[in-house]
Amino acid sequence: MRRRLWVAMRLVITVQWRAKFPHVYFGLAIFAVLVFRFLIPSDLVIWALPAFLFGEPGSLGIFMVAAQRYLERGEQTVVALAVTPLRDWEYVSALIVGSAIVPTVAGALIQAGVQGVDR
Repeated sequence: MRRRLWVAMRLVITVQWRAKFPHVYFGLAIFAVLVFRFLIPSDLVIWALPAFLFGEPGSLGIFMVAAQRYLERGEQTVVALAVTPLRDWEYVSALIVGSAIVPTVAGALIQAGVQGVDR
């Protein structure tokens, strides 16, 4: 069971990488860092950055999930999964974890890029 889930997560991440989802996400993260560093006053960054970090994965994540859904529909992934031993909950779990990795890493990079890393 764990092996199937692990393979499904690897498949989801591979498909996202092939479709350039992380590239787009990290490109927008770099743009956000530049906006926060150079265009927004530093006293406003203290209030705007947490709101942005909480709202950005949800708003951009919806577009990424929709794009992934259309990609899967075009490749008929659900039809192919019907003949595999993969359970529905394993597939959905793999999609959730695969879709949560990129925004989490991008949020950490935005945080580190805007406020820096203190040791």
